[in-house]
Parts: sequence; C-alpha cells; structure tokens
Amino acid sequence: MSKPTLLIVVPVYGHFDYAASAVSSALQSSQAFKTTVAVIDDASPEAVDISHPLKHQFAQYAETVRHFQETHDPTSIVQMRFEEGGGLTRSWNAGLTYARDHGFDYCCVTNSDVIFAPGWDVEILEGLKKFALVGPVTNTPGDSKHQQVSRYSKKYSKT
Repeated sequence: MSKPTLLIVVPVYGHFDYAASAVSSALQSSQAFKTTVAVIDDASPEAVDISHPLKHQFAQYAETVRHFQETHDPTSIVQMRFEEGGGLTRSWNAGLTYARDHGFDYCCVTNSDVIFAPGWDVEILEGLKKFALVGPVTNTPGDSKHQQVSRYSKKYSKT
C-alpha cells in the first residue's frame, strides 16, 4: 500500500534561513507520508533585491532547495511567490488551494520557523485518522494544560 500524500505549507516573509531549516527537517523527518513542501513567499524583498542585506538567507534557502531537488524527488519542493504582500492567511490559503487542486490526501499549514522532529508525522497521521483535523503545527509547548504537547505525544518532554 502506498503512503498517503501530504503537502506542508511553509509561508515565508524574509527569514529564509528559517525556511531552509523547515524544508530540510520536513523532508528528512517524514515517515508516514509521501511529503511535498510548498514554500510560499509573501513578496520578501531579499528574494529579488541582490543588494538586500539579508540576501545570504535567501541564498542559503536556495541551496537547500537545490540540494533536495538533486538528492530527492525534484517535485518534493514547490515554490510560489506573491509580487505584493498579502499576509500569512493568504499564503496558507494559497497552499490549501494548491493541495486541493493537486489531489493531496492531507495538507499541513505551519510557519517558516518550525523544525520537524523525526517521526512527527506518524502521530499526526493517527490524529488525522481519528479527528480529521490536526493543527496548528508549532514548536511551542503551550502555556495552558490543554495546550501541553506532552499530553498528545509520548515522545515530548517539556524539560
């Protein structure tokens, strides 16, 4: 039986160094899904302005993408870019639309600064089978009792 398909939506505005880490960790850590990452740039200036002081972040991200396209399925990373800023929600919606239009079984919307731990998706898949919706994916452990990640993952420790 083939693995279900998952699109991970990573919206980005600047901070391409974070996006590079998110893409890398998502593709290296997925076990339960055939994973594709969609990086959606909300008109980041360093993506087009060669003199921008943070241009090195974009270069690092571009190198990460190039590496994964050479060593993995070249379609494992989808890149989109808006010419004018529109915000996080527009980027998430663009990713959700892409997932629907391209027949993905599941879609995970997240932020550019999320690091995916090994096996993270195994427990997400179990949650999806049970509840049909899991989210948002974040690195924060939560401040109130019902938000504590340790309640939902045996592998997570708050310490």
